Amino acid sequence: MTLDNMRTTRYSRNPRIARTLVEFGWVRELNEGVKRIYTEMQDSLLNDPVYTEPGGTKVQLTLENNIVARTIRRSEALEDRISAEAIASLADYELAAVRLAFTNGKVTARGLAEHIGRDRRTASRVLGKLIGEGGLLEWHGSSPNDPRQFYTIKWAEVRFRTFVAVVSHLFSLTPATVGGRILCEELQRSVAAKNLRGKI
Repeated sequence: MTLDNMRTTRYSRNPRIARTLVEFGWVRELNEGVKRIYTEMQDSLLNDPVYTEPGGTKVQLTLENNIVARTIRRSEALEDRISAEAIASLADYELAAVRLAFTNGKVTARGLAEHIGRDRRTASRVLGKLIGEGGLLEWHGSSPNDPRQFYTIKWAEVRFRTFVAVVSHLFSLTPATVGGRILCEELQRSVAAKNLRGKI
């Protein structure tokens, strides 16, 4: 194996151990790590990894970070999942909380406080506004004083808000048929009454 073909060539010093790890599910496939590094870097709009052999005695991997590219990628990914209307309805700190939950899988009051440069009480108030019916976050914990409590994105609510945006757009168009107009009106009434929340 060389630096030129290591991305596509599978090689193991001990094939039996490698195959055993795959069969036990501890790794998904041989040479997965190298391919995954390339994929993750490309998905984050970053340069390809650079492998070198300094001194001919070791392999050195260099990963170039680009905070601007990563920020753009995270922003695009969030906008792909949450409607523009839902994002526009959030205040700056609320949007920061949702972005943290989206990027990290969860957000805590402490993590949000550090991110926005405010105290934990402010962060807790921000997070509190994002839970409950109609909120984009879901609280997880055993009590309000649980030190391990955290918040995650409530994807059911995200789907509902996206559906509302689509229905509103459809209703703004002039239905071509009487049936289409009736359908739009019924959907709008259901949305207004929140009868569809949790069912989409």
